[in-house]
Order: sequence, then C-alpha cells, then structure tokens
Amino acid sequence: RVPTAAMLRLGRACLLLGPCVVIGVQIHGAFSEDEILRAEELVSYVEREGDEEYLDQMRNFGTDKENEGGHQVTFLHEYAKSRFPELLGRIWEVAKAADSKAGWGTVKALGSQRLGLRCMESISYGGAIVGNSSLASSLGWHHDGHTLITVAVMLSRKEDYEGGSVEVRSKQAL
Repeated sequence: RVPTAAMLRLGRACLLLGPCVVIGVQIHGAFSEDEILRAEELVSYVEREGDEEYLDQMRNFGTDKENEGGHQVTFLHEYAKSRFPELLGRIWEVAKAADSKAGWGTVKALGSQRLGLRCMESISYGGAIVGNSSLASSLGWHHDGHTLITVAVMLSRKEDYEGGSVEVRSKQAL
C-alpha cells in the first residue's frame, strides 16, 4: 500500500482552450516534515478510532472504469475538523498559494470568506493487483464535482515506491 492523503497533488499543466488556462499547479515542499507526520497521525487515528463506514473502502469510478483497478480510501474529514484543525488551516494556506500561482482568482472572489471542507481522504494506490482485480490501481478520468480547489499531499516518500503519476485535464475534455 502506498498511502497518499487527501487531496490531489496537481502537476503543472496548461491546456489550450483559446487562451492558456492553467488547470493545475505543483508546489514542492508545501508541507514540512512535521506537517506530513501530523497528517499521518490523522490517518492512523481514523484507522484506529474511526467509524467503520469511513475506513478502507475500495472504490473505482470515472470513464472506462472497467479497465481501471480503483483505489482504497479512508475518509478523514469528520475527524480532521475536530481533532486536527491545524491541518485544515495549513491545507487552506496551500490552496491559497496554488490559487495565486495559477491565477484562478478563486480566493480573491471569496473576499475574507474561507472555502469549506467538502471532503478529505487518505487514498492508497497499490501495485498491479487491487482486491480481486488484476488491473492496475488507478481511476478513470473524472472531475471533482462541485469542488473549487483540490489539494493533494503525497505522504509517501519518493524512495518508498516506484511509478505513480497524476494527470489532469479540463472538465470539458472529459
């Protein structure tokens, strides 16, 4: 299992839809080692103390999902709000930095209002076999619905796994 946390670590991409539209940014070193450890503590806490309905669910969605292996997910948002609120604050700071770097203007449009947390997940992608499937652990193309900004934090260290990638494209391309 290769744990990754909540959120989506977006690679820098630029898709031409007329003018260049930045659909993702990557911010190296956005989280300190202590913040990564705190996120891992949240995941461990939920795995130990969480309601079963939030734990280790296998899911698969997106286009062509029949040819994708899916991933394991543990939902963290209910516990993050009450037990790890400083993580939410840090994620918001990173989201604001990404918004500024990409030039989306989402934060500016909100004024002093802060976006609410829609969902927070620990997502694990395994190797070539997931559950009873021989498909690679992955999802089909999908969009995150009504999410304005998605943040992903890689909890695993680069030396602890091989492969893995994140691809982004505009919703219009789906």
